[in-house]
Amino acid sequence: MSKLIYDWSLSKFKLHEKLVITVRNKDVDILNSSIRSLLKANGTLQGTEYRRSIAGRKESYMAGDRIVFQKSDKDLQIQNSEFATLTSVNKNEFVAKTDAGKEVSFDPSKIQFKHGYASTVYKAQGASIKDVYVLHNGVSNISSSYVAMTRHIERAENYIAIRKQLKALTA
Repeated sequence: MSKLIYDWSLSKFKLHEKLVITVRNKDVDILNSSIRSLLKANGTLQGTEYRRSIAGRKESYMAGDRIVFQKSDKDLQIQNSEFATLTSVNKNEFVAKTDAGKEVSFDPSKIQFKHGYASTVYKAQGASIKDVYVLHNGVSNISSSYVAMTRHIERAENYIAIRKQLKALTA
């Protein structure tokens, strides 16, 4: 995964123009956390961080973070799996600009969302992204690989989790 994250960091594309895609939520969480740490370390993400607890996990957000909505909301006119960039954050209100260009204000305690630097194949279905990084692992199959590989507009890079695959073959 470190090679993937390194390559992602060198991309000429803007944050909203690139996405890491994989099958498992566990890998998405690791990738999101690693990418976000990199963005904080290199100064891309700056400012006040706001924490929230979701299902026993603490997550931090700040202006500039990429998010993906986890559930549709009719009042806000947002869709499940819609990606956005946080433009401002405070304790009771986050403001995000969706990739479609719409500005949305919401109470972070009432809307389901998570970091959106990486996504599962299923969340990315239907998306068109300029720069895509696909992590294939022991649970990837031809269908999920096809969906992941057809999300890119300009560039797609493939990464294979060899250690995991070898371990699965010898088990």
